[in-house]
Amino acid sequence: MVLPSLSAVKVANLLATEAITLVDVREAGERQRQHINGSLHLPLSRLAEAVPGLATSGTVVFHCASGARTGMQAARLAERVPGCTAMVLGGGIGGWVAAGLPVVSAPSVPLIQRLRRLLGGG
Repeated sequence: MVLPSLSAVKVANLLATEAITLVDVREAGERQRQHINGSLHLPLSRLAEAVPGLATSGTVVFHCASGARTGMQAARLAERVPGCTAMVLGGGIGGWVAAGLPVVSAPSVPLIQRLRRLLGGG
């Protein structure tokens, strides 16, 4: 099964008008580093769990980092939203960023602070 793909610009326009539900299927650490504002989080590893706000009608657009995972898991994703039109964000969040669209990013921690935490020095 192959789900139809939408460009990042098209998804951004639809998301702005609330015409779609955008679902991020990446794992928690990936989403924490960077995500699209307004997207729901449903990691592939927890696909069977209930997600508040997941659409039961309309169009649901799934995305991962590059589009590879959503492509490989298309059938499982479509099954998750049986009353909806399931689609994917072409190029994933990487395509979104390449199109110059905004993301929410975690503040970067300087390397010295990360090393101190790893070594137990606060």
